[in-house]
Amino acid sequence: MKPRNTSDRANLKFAPCLAGAFAIGFPTQPFVLARSNLTMTAAVIALCVALGAIRELVRKRGAQRREVPPTKSESPGSRRLRIVHVLSHTDATRGGAIQALSLAREQQRAGHDVLVIANNRTNKKAIHPTFNSWMSGELPFRFVAMGASQRVMLSPRPVLRLRRMLLNWNPDIVHVHRDRALLYTLTANLGVKRWALVSQRGTTRGFRHWLIARAHRSSRVVRIIAVAQAVKDALVAQGVESRKIQVIYGSIDVNRFNPDHVDGGSVRAELGVPEGTHIVAAIGELNPRKDPATYIEAFARIMRVRDDVVFIHAGDAKTDRRRLFTRLGKERCGDRLRFLGWRADVPALLAAADVVVNTSIADEGLTGVVREALAMERAVVCTRTDGNPELVSDRMTGILVPPREPEMLASAVLELLANPAFRAQLGTAGRKRVLELMTLPARTRRVETLYRSVLAEGVVD
Repeated sequence: MKPRNTSDRANLKFAPCLAGAFAIGFPTQPFVLARSNLTMTAAVIALCVALGAIRELVRKRGAQRREVPPTKSESPGSRRLRIVHVLSHTDATRGGAIQALSLAREQQRAGHDVLVIANNRTNKKAIHPTFNSWMSGELPFRFVAMGASQRVMLSPRPVLRLRRMLLNWNPDIVHVHRDRALLYTLTANLGVKRWALVSQRGTTRGFRHWLIARAHRSSRVVRIIAVAQAVKDALVAQGVESRKIQVIYGSIDVNRFNPDHVDGGSVRAELGVPEGTHIVAAIGELNPRKDPATYIEAFARIMRVRDDVVFIHAGDAKTDRRRLFTRLGKERCGDRLRFLGWRADVPALLAAADVVVNTSIADEGLTGVVREALAMERAVVCTRTDGNPELVSDRMTGILVPPREPEMLASAVLELLANPAFRAQLGTAGRKRVLELMTLPARTRRVETLYRSVLAEGVVD
């Protein structure tokens, strides 16, 4: 890898007519100043002006920075890296956030210098309490207000704050998680060529805004990590170059999700489920893309055949969705379907279950609860969608069913409930598959190899 030219000035060029394209750094159609986008246009123009004012400061800081060369005993392929992870997640309970934080912690344990920059929604000092368990360790955190809205809206103050953090840290690699984090980082990165920008993509969902599409196609994003081949295929279909996308599966803590270490007896006692009564579990956020209506209908069909089954759902939900689906569950399944809300003891819930179902219909990448259930040696029935078939081989590590087919889902669950030997066979094969593909150390090695290949190419020069 060539040494970075630390004396280069930040090449910042501003023009109000390019305000719409500023966030991702290449020309595009001008904004129509409709009422709905006046705020965004004004914010981006203000950011252009603000960055012009600090141009000289950036130049002075750049002149003062020196890259620390590898020591004589340290080869370029093994030297310590400086890595920044940027997350627009607002809490540490969702799968994507946990994946990012687990990777950052493992990289730090491997001897690298790691910083996490996360989203605290506003410019206030309040931080979501779920970050506390990660912050209480040695992993350093900073916070930038990237907002919580799904709309594409950049604010100058957070962008400048993020830019200062990156310039001060001077990383080799900036690893970005989620679309909003990518847009903020690209904007903060404008004119700076000191670090390589790697983006993480965990969903097959189409780009929600043309700015996000342009960001993923930008030459300044040197690599995109897709969490499944299905995600890569979706990106290529949307115009992203195949050569810069690499599939690296997400990971799981196979010690935490280990059937030899976790007992589901406490969950059964809490729920009052006696021995001999089966538990069928669904775990995940209550939202339309998870399609809870399908598994509720499937549970109702199972109840007509067997009276020795209890159904549980664990996962967060917005108030209106929780009310909707709990009412539907009550109507179709009565008190045999328990909605438990968000739970921290997912391994114990899985240990208590005989069968785990997942009915996702779209935008999943590779469903986290599927790999967690397989790691716990649970029999899984999931939809044949997105990346799930890459992990669940039908009737070998689980059973695949078409989306939105409650009758087929119910039939598969009934087959597994009636055949404990088949359940055990699927569970054993499922954990073996997870151990082969998705351990955290293996994922960390693959990501580091990608980092070093990018740096060896000199793409940041």
